[in-house]
Amino acid sequence: MDDVAAVVDRATPDAATTSDVSAVPSSDGSFASSTGDISVEIPKSNDDGVLATKQTSDGSVTVTVGTGADSSSAGILAPDGSVVYDGASTTSQTVQPTEDGFRIHTVINDAAGDTEFVHPVSLPVGARLMAEKDMPQAADIPAEAGSTGGAVFVVDAGGAVLGGFSAPWAKDANGNDVPTRFSIRSGAIVQEVDHRASGVAYPVVADPYFGFDLIKSATWRWHSGDGWTLEVTPTSWARWNAGGYLPGVYGWDELYSKYRNRGLNRNLAGMRDQYICHQQIVALRAPNKPTWNLDEWRPSVGYLQTVNAQCNPGGKRFFD
Repeated sequence: MDDVAAVVDRATPDAATTSDVSAVPSSDGSFASSTGDISVEIPKSNDDGVLATKQTSDGSVTVTVGTGADSSSAGILAPDGSVVYDGASTTSQTVQPTEDGFRIHTVINDAAGDTEFVHPVSLPVGARLMAEKDMPQAADIPAEAGSTGGAVFVVDAGGAVLGGFSAPWAKDANGNDVPTRFSIRSGAIVQEVDHRASGVAYPVVADPYFGFDLIKSATWRWHSGDGWTLEVTPTSWARWNAGGYLPGVYGWDELYSKYRNRGLNRNLAGMRDQYICHQQIVALRAPNKPTWNLDEWRPSVGYLQTVNAQCNPGGKRFFD
């Protein structure tokens, strides 16, 4: 058990800190965690799904995701707070709850392991899975922002984003990237991992990371001589979507929804460009920067020039 958890810990990319929390055993043999308005229930056996619930002002949103296991194994709580399913199969799984959702890790022990892992997904009525490239907003991405990434979003009947899976990753025992991608198939998210290539060192670790929220909190701060700055604390799930333009769009939508009645009502186009720039640029260059600071007083210059000014219009630019 400890070996599997240690393998996952070593393989997990350290580009951004995750807000991991510890699971707690329940009386029925399952495991659970609860942080703020998000709770996670982890099954006692890996042939059941991980259930995450977010409490909202209108009730709750629940998403269930299968572990992707190909054989039944009982879960054991590891010292790092994750739940490990280490059976006789060529693959093992761990589930790590986080403040904003959960991560499922698949540990592929050798080349006999499968190359695709099917995670059945149960969604609220009317909701559906949509690949990032198929989201309606993908058509509006500026050419200079690049193409869409490999994330998959959960979208409700009205088109609002309820949460999603950040772009997948997979690494071998030497820390090298292994090609991987998501596809959507018959009510499931499928992670394909091309691990049977020459030079791949086992074990290989791959994960889907599901999260509900992109915004953890935000605080206004007055800067004498300049004006107001909204200091935004993104969730770990937002940080793991580093480089993505559409996660920036959805993060801004969430920020505006939460703070439009708390002062976020001026220079909205400029503030939006600054936020998306932080999601695309700052999240990559400074993944653990505590806050993404949006300056209300900076000029609105369009997205390209916001990026050129390193997300701070009016400041130092990459190019003249």
